[in-house]
Amino acid sequence: MKEYNVLEMHSLRVSRSSRIRFEQLIGFMEESPKYHKLKKMNETVATYKDVPFDAVESLVHFTVGIFLVQDVSKRKRERVMQIMALPLIYAVVIGIGLNISGISIPDIAIQPLKLIGSITIPLALISLGARLGELKVFSWKLPAAALFVRFVLGFAIGFAFVEFFNITGIVRAVILLLSIMPPAVNSFVLNQKFGKQEDSEAAASAVFIGTLLSIFVVGAVLAFLTV
Repeated sequence: MKEYNVLEMHSLRVSRSSRIRFEQLIGFMEESPKYHKLKKMNETVATYKDVPFDAVESLVHFTVGIFLVQDVSKRKRERVMQIMALPLIYAVVIGIGLNISGISIPDIAIQPLKLIGSITIPLALISLGARLGELKVFSWKLPAAALFVRFVLGFAIGFAFVEFFNITGIVRAVILLLSIMPPAVNSFVLNQKFGKQEDSEAAASAVFIGTLLSIFVVGAVLAFLTV
């Protein structure tokens, strides 16, 4: 091993004011010039156009999904009324309407809504952890079947999709990775509120075990993509 003599050493002291200035000029803060330039550039790329995909997905998830997880012994009218009582349904419809009409919401209203929205995932994870703490292993067949469908059939469908449409490059890799993501925590939340006790426990087991298995599954798919 070859050694080198150090002639001089310098340290850089970053003050709070200089750090804020650095973030404004170089970073991607919303008020920085670079952020606005990047946003304007993305508007010219079709991939980054503001398509209400998430809104439509949420609308289907919290209507059809909730209808399916509810107890089949309930009357259909009762099941539909539980769905219509959700504020999210009306929020999504209003959001799509505002998007189509081009009406903008003032920042003074957007910031509190963002804060409220940012706590939903942590609250769902806390609820999942509380359920796992009380979980009793009563059956492994249903969670195992759910994970088989999610990982094996999910990857098979994703692979068939990219092969059929001849998708290559980074888009192909993203589709294949998304096809083997573990079950989302929403599957537990919906079963906890609208399903049976055993359904929520099975969903919690599937989310927990699927998240652990995804460490190896995602690694295997990444290795497959680099071959």
